[in-house]
Formats: sequence, C-alpha cells, structure tokens
Amino acid sequence: MARFVTKSAGTDPSSLVTAGVVALGILLFTAIVAWPSSAPKVEPPLNAADTAIGAKLDDPLTHSFLETLHQGDPEQSRLLHETAEIVLAEGGTAADLALEIVAIYGINPFKDFEYLAQADIKYIEKMISLGQSELSALSFAKSKYCQLATYEAYDHMQSDAITDELSQAFGYNTRAYKWILRFGIVQMQAIQDGRSKPKKYERLNQADTQDLQESLMRLMQTRALNQLMSQNHRDQQAWKNAAKTMDMCEIGAEVLAAANKWPPELKGRVLVEMQRLRKKGAIKALSRELFGDSCGVCTSIF
Repeated sequence: MARFVTKSAGTDPSSLVTAGVVALGILLFTAIVAWPSSAPKVEPPLNAADTAIGAKLDDPLTHSFLETLHQGDPEQSRLLHETAEIVLAEGGTAADLALEIVAIYGINPFKDFEYLAQADIKYIEKMISLGQSELSALSFAKSKYCQLATYEAYDHMQSDAITDELSQAFGYNTRAYKWILRFGIVQMQAIQDGRSKPKKYERLNQADTQDLQESLMRLMQTRALNQLMSQNHRDQQAWKNAAKTMDMCEIGAEVLAAANKWPPELKGRVLVEMQRLRKKGAIKALSRELFGDSCGVCTSIF
C-alpha cells in the first residue's frame, strides 16, 4: 500500500482529479486570476528510463510525464524522485509509485495560472478537450466522483481507507492514472509556453459579452443544467443538499463542450477576465456560496 510519503499539493488527490475539472467546467464563465510562481531555472534534460521510478514504471506515458515535470517543475520532480527512493527501499510496488505521482502532482487546472493565462490557446483548448472527454466518461459510468457528497464523506474516513480506495481508482495504468498524466503534460507545456513566450490577450468587449450570454442561455436548456437550475426556487440549504447528489460531471462536460466552440480569440479574452476575477477573490467566494463546505477542494484550488 502506498504511504503517500509527501503530499505537497495539500489536498486529497482524488478530489483534485475529478472536482478540479468539474469546477473548471462549472466556473468557466466566471473564472480566476494568477497563481503566482517564480520561474524555475532551466534544467538539463532527464532520461526517465535512467531513474528508479522510470525503471519501475517503464511505459512511454509515464516517462514523458516525468521528463516534462523535470523541465517544468524541478522542485516537484526532485521531491517525487526522493519519495520514490524511499518507497522502493521499503519494498514498494509499481502501484505504490503510481500513487505517489498522483499525490505529489495532483491535478489543479489553475496551477501557475499567471503563466497559463499567457500560453498559446492551443494548449488551453487541449486542456478543455481532455476535461470534457473525461467528465463525459465519468458521467456515463455513473462514477461516485461526480457527486459532491463523495468528497464530503472523505472528512469522516480514515487515511488508510482513503488510500485503499485511491489504489483501486487511480492505480498504475488505470484510465484515471493515464488521464492525470496526459492532462498534467499538457498543463506543464502550457505553463512553460506562457512563461517563455507570453501572449497578450485583450479584455472582453461588448460583442464578447453578448456571445457569452447567448452561449449561457443555450447551456441552460441542456438536461443537466436545467435540472440544477430547477432547484433554484428552494432555500439555500435545500439547494446545497440537492446539489450534493447531482451529476456534476455531466454539468461540467456540457459547459466545457460549449467553451470549446468559442473562437480562439474569445477564449484568450476569457482568460484575461478569469485573471481579473480571481485577483478579486470572486471565484472562491462564488464556490463557497454555491457549495458551502461540501466541496472544500473547490474553494482550495481557487
């Protein structure tokens, strides 16, 4: 069983995987601002096959992730390899090492957003597509990770029980493990692009606002969002209780599908607005208002 020797992300990795992308979809129209981060020095290339963790997890996707992490976040990379040495010394398996990758990197769509928001839009579009496809798959499978009540239940579980659950859901070569690595690679590439070749996007204009309003109105007619909004007449606590068991993956997938249809120029200007709103703390406040304490990870990543 993985020990999760270190969890630098500070949040439960399973929550970061699903709730992170769900929150990205739900709050895409309102959005965020820079997550400040100092630019790391350029590191010499890493050959993942020559590392202890790369030798144990000998597949192209894991190797690509390890090499991208080494270039994009050297400190996290160093911490991961040090952790892997400890796990292996204690007789750890490939499954244990895979869980350490999930734990140490996690998934936060807003990581280093100061640079992410200045990246080429092609990376943002890829992240949105990856989020949309995974949320659709989770919704189709009726995954419990699509319900906010799942994350609330973690508050009452022992750490060993959570680790056992993660071992099954996010173990080596599972669908979730592969998705985390694919998303992480694109995210780190975007951050590096925004850091080294920053793009400057304009603010939203009046025509953009009208287009976004029309897009939102079409979204409100989809089944999932219509169901969510139908609870609006209830008192706040009743609405939050009802939201806990709704399929947030379906809602997130619908929102991301709509966002993916926006022209690249509009996506860039939305990023600028997301920066401005996060700086004001508007997204965190909105998340608390919508979900209260039932989605602690939602407020933590904003």
